[in-house]
Amino acid sequence: MTTPYAGGPEPVDDETDVTGSPYADQPYRGTRVVEREVLERPGPRPMVVRSGPSLAHRLVVLVFGLVQLLILLRIVLLLVDAVRANPIVAWVLDLSQLFVAPFVGILRTNALSAGGSTLDVAAIVALIGWTIAEMVVLAIVNALVDRGAVA
Repeated sequence: MTTPYAGGPEPVDDETDVTGSPYADQPYRGTRVVEREVLERPGPRPMVVRSGPSLAHRLVVLVFGLVQLLILLRIVLLLVDAVRANPIVAWVLDLSQLFVAPFVGILRTNALSAGGSTLDVAAIVALIGWTIAEMVVLAIVNALVDRGAVA
C-alpha cells in the first residue's frame, strides 16, 4: 500500500469502533483530516508582581551602585584637578571619603601626584573592595531567597 506522502501515517484497512461520534454509522478507513478554525481572543495581560527577593536584590544593587558611582566621581575629580573650593566637588570628596577611609593604608601609597592631578590609589582599592562586598551581599541575599527566608 502507498502512503499519500512520504513519512506520513499509513492508511488503516481495518474498521475502527467510533461509537459515540457523529460518524458512528460510517466505517473509519484511512487517515481522516479535520480542519477547524480556532479563534483566540487576547486575554488580559498578566500582572507583574514584584516579589521580595527581586526587591531586595535591586535595593542592594542600588545602594552599592551609588557608593561605587561616588568613588568613581572622586577618582575622576582628583585626576582632573577639580577645584576643591567648588561646593559640588567638596561635597563629592567629603562624602566619598566615608567609603574610601576603611581602605586607606592597605597599600604603601595612597595617592600618586603629578602636576595638579592626583591618582587616588586608595579610592581604586576602595572601589574594588566595595564591588567585592556587593558580590558577597548579593550571594547572601540570593541564598536567603532560595531558602524562602526573605519574602
